[in-house]
Amino acid sequence: MNVCLSEITKKYGESVALDNVSLEFSGGSVIGLIGPNGSGKSTLLKVVLTLVQPDAGTVSVDGADLHRVKQSFLERTAYVSSEYENYGYLTGFDNMRIYEEMFENENPAKIAEVAGRLGIEGALHKKVKTYSTGMKKRLDIAKAVLCGHDIILMDEPMNGLDVDGIRILREIIAEERRNGSAVVISSHILSELEKICDRFVFMDKGRIVADMTDSSLFSTLETEYFKIIKGARQ
Repeated sequence: MNVCLSEITKKYGESVALDNVSLEFSGGSVIGLIGPNGSGKSTLLKVVLTLVQPDAGTVSVDGADLHRVKQSFLERTAYVSSEYENYGYLTGFDNMRIYEEMFENENPAKIAEVAGRLGIEGALHKKVKTYSTGMKKRLDIAKAVLCGHDIILMDEPMNGLDVDGIRILREIIAEERRNGSAVVISSHILSELEKICDRFVFMDKGRIVADMTDSSLFSTLETEYFKIIKGARQ
């Protein structure tokens, strides 16, 4: 699947969240969205998800206007929010079952398998409101990989995860890439993005200021981040 954003602009009053942003990505890639708070990363993801309507520009999916293929696109797209998107009064299993039902893909065995991969199998039949912050995040990630989506968008997926949780997330992202999915990750944990991404898109003040695919060109992602952001503001 190919997703193409062309000259996207989004304003909130006088504040410009996205300023003429163009970005294209396809399956089999892991793209890191990098930038300071307020640079437009989350808004960009929400435009792709049709949660935010841009003021200008277009989004196309395999050459078709996104709004013409919205339903089929969203059926093939998963989203891990920076918040926790679960029903606290239900069990982890029931949250995953409801997610499966949304995509008409009920498979209790798959739920058990994915829960095991995320290390939440022991808590699967407990109410989510009893989960720790990290367990809630693992459940969100489990849902995102449950139904074999072509596009997975992640907004700060490492928040709340412990060291082992981050390791599991790395392994899952690598597997999704091998399976042909496109994964787009917004995160401030640059050392982890450096390990899992094959493309780095730097944003500042609503603009894409750099787009790199060759990590051998810089010593560390953190060093490159400060160089690019500082240069964009001069």
